[in-house]
Amino acid sequence: MTILALDTSNKTLSVAVELTDGTIIEQTIENTLQHSVLLVPTIEAVFKEAGITAKDLTKIVVAEGPGSYTGLRIGVTVAKTLAKSLGIPLVGVSSLDVFL
Repeated sequence: MTILALDTSNKTLSVAVELTDGTIIEQTIENTLQHSVLLVPTIEAVFKEAGITAKDLTKIVVAEGPGSYTGLRIGVTVAKTLAKSLGIPLVGVSSLDVFL
């Protein structure tokens, strides 16, 4: 299973991919309010580093809040668009659960 995870719920932008062997490739950009500009290029950079394409994904996970309304809309929209176009499951997780 190859999973893409996105978190745009706060000032920090995080993108990660978990590969089938359990390897995790991630990029985090601290203190940015540029999610709309940086999210897709960051996803592309993580894919390149992981040696995969979007077609290799089997699931997408996205933070659904609480958090920045605009940031959440950006992350959820990108996640929903990718999941729908690839025909793969999309899972929303609470931003607070990540810290447990």
